[in-house]
Amino acid sequence: MSDSLALSVVVVSFNMARELPRTILSLSPALQRDIAAEDYEIIVMDNGSADPPSPEAVRSWSANARLVTVTHPTVSPVSAINRGLTEARGALVGVFIDGARMASPRLLAGAVEAARIHPRAAVGTLAFHLGPDVQVRSILTGYDQVAEDRLLAASGWEQDPYRLFGLSVFAGSSAGGWFVVPAETNALFLTSAHWHELGGYDARFVSLGGGLANLDIWARVCADPAARVIMLMGEATFHQVHGGIATNSRQSPWDQFHAEYVAIRGKRYECPRIDPLFIGRPHAAAQPTLKSSLTTLIKPTTPSEVRSPTIGVPDGSGGLRGFDTAVPTPVLDGVQAGVLRSVYRGVPFLKSPFDIGLYMQLLARLQPRTVIEIGCKSGGAALWFADMLANHGVVAPRIISVDIDPPAQLQDSRIELLMGNAADLGACLTAEVLASCFHPWLVIEDSSHTYAHSIAVLEFFHMMLQPDDYIVIEDGVVAQLSGDKYARYRDGPNRAVAEFLSRECAHYHVDTALCDFYGRNATYNPNAWMRRL
Repeated sequence: MSDSLALSVVVVSFNMARELPRTILSLSPALQRDIAAEDYEIIVMDNGSADPPSPEAVRSWSANARLVTVTHPTVSPVSAINRGLTEARGALVGVFIDGARMASPRLLAGAVEAARIHPRAAVGTLAFHLGPDVQVRSILTGYDQVAEDRLLAASGWEQDPYRLFGLSVFAGSSAGGWFVVPAETNALFLTSAHWHELGGYDARFVSLGGGLANLDIWARVCADPAARVIMLMGEATFHQVHGGIATNSRQSPWDQFHAEYVAIRGKRYECPRIDPLFIGRPHAAAQPTLKSSLTTLIKPTTPSEVRSPTIGVPDGSGGLRGFDTAVPTPVLDGVQAGVLRSVYRGVPFLKSPFDIGLYMQLLARLQPRTVIEIGCKSGGAALWFADMLANHGVVAPRIISVDIDPPAQLQDSRIELLMGNAADLGACLTAEVLASCFHPWLVIEDSSHTYAHSIAVLEFFHMMLQPDDYIVIEDGVVAQLSGDKYARYRDGPNRAVAEFLSRECAHYHVDTALCDFYGRNATYNPNAWMRRL
């Protein structure tokens, strides 16, 4: 092997005696296509495993693989990655932060080809989870290492690793499908010089598993105006279940991870929003997932088809659930005319008949102790919620309504009116106020129906919600109503829900039983009745 190589692949491992051999085998010349063994190396960074692999075992999985043992391991893989980057001899260097992720057969050749397109290419890949659902959910229904071993053994994946596509679903970070930039990439390829310029991964990410270090490096690369982000089409990584802190934890570590991110970057994390270059030659086994991803992007040509341009939300089976509704637009327009005239106890109410029924189902089941309403207009909905909770036997129901101009005429001891803006909820919903609110919560975003306010509310409450709390983003129906009056909202609520769930779907369940209670998305809030997991 020469001193200079086309490619180095750095793979970090910690206590992966079961998973690592499959990962390295999938990266080996025996299973990778269109790349020669002498053109690349695999560097296995063992980050303090209790039973680490031997150098001989690593070479038995792939002759061009070598083991580097981290002498001072930490709970974060960041230092191990950065040490691996110094060991790499390739002109192009790929990083696998998680040694449990198997690779499709042309992932390495595709990365090398893509990197030739631009001197500052940043090559990313999508991620899949082995099993019937994203693993944070599948492990709750019995999917485990034994089940996965049976799945893989029966598949014959070693004969054709492209069969892994048929055994997996899009990971939460890649839930938007092939044509949406993921929240992170678990096989990132940059030139050695580019890695050096970035300083590798940020060493300040010291949380267990690295926290948001992987999201951070991807966001930094995507934000570089001089870089050319390229997504590989038809090639991916496949995560094996192994009890990882982020992918397989039964309790989300997001709050802790995000707090570390904010302390380092001085701002909240935001998913990259860029237009990448797509390149690849998708294998037949990947085409069903490509087809489902493409279908969501095609705008309909008839009123009976999907009218919302927003792609959709993860459906739990690797595809996306669109925002289309069973209710035709002419019917919705008529309903909306009535909604604008509706009152409750003499106060304008402005709730659709669909959602009045759906909230009654939810209130009976959830019995929320606190309802937090962002945007209250005249206060009819706040009054209705207070009455409904009392009727359902909730003792001392508490309704907190936030509005930029609270209705002074609304006087009710159960309702607290706060002046505030959806874009800056922390100014009125202080830590002290929220600490006094008993769970379960029902949070309702019903302010301006813009993307900016909808996403701001989602991100604010994401840190506050507890398991089984609900958050509802109202009035995504504006994308289905006719007329310029509603077009000006530019599908704001649905866009916010789709983007938020593209990165947070592992932490929320879209209550499709409510969304589809009267027919598919027969609600003013399509795909937006969400339960915190």
